Amino acid sequence: MKRVILLLTGLVASSPAWAKTVPESSGVPSAVIAAALAEADCFWPTGNEAVVSWPARPLGDALMLLEIPCWQAAYQAGSILMAYAPNAPEEARLLRFPVPEGEGFTEKPSLTLPDYDPVTRQITSLHRARGPGDCGTAGRWQWTGEAFALESYWDKPDCDAEPFDPFNAPEAWQVYP
Repeated sequence: MKRVILLLTGLVASSPAWAKTVPESSGVPSAVIAAALAEADCFWPTGNEAVVSWPARPLGDALMLLEIPCWQAAYQAGSILMAYAPNAPEEARLLRFPVPEGEGFTEKPSLTLPDYDPVTRQITSLHRARGPGDCGTAGRWQWTGEAFALESYWDKPDCDAEPFDPFNAPEAWQVYP
């Protein structure tokens, strides 16, 4: 919950100029960040002026993971994630996350409220379809050294006033594997 509050209080932006406000300490050039934000079709409410990104974190194999806010809604927000080598930040790449769709999979360039654990190299995401949190989707991905592979995915389409809490009830609503 603390991470959610920090994220929601720190998220603000409005145009492709937002990439210029990402801390240069990551070393990733603003133009590379702006291109990733455009590729992911990121958007922000009008009137916000700056992006606050999380500090880059170790991803493994001499790579770093940079999280950059991508979109904001009434009660949640999403980010893109980029992998880069500290000695070649201009080669940072936008990561994509596989999710079930129909009989196959699609790849998402942004995740809702992503939470990365550098020890396990796992990332989770929880998207609530409406404010009460009684429906939505969630996923867990594992870093393979090249990309994040889908490990588990949950979907609760019924907004039935019953809480959607897949990480504490993993057997419920699981659609993958």
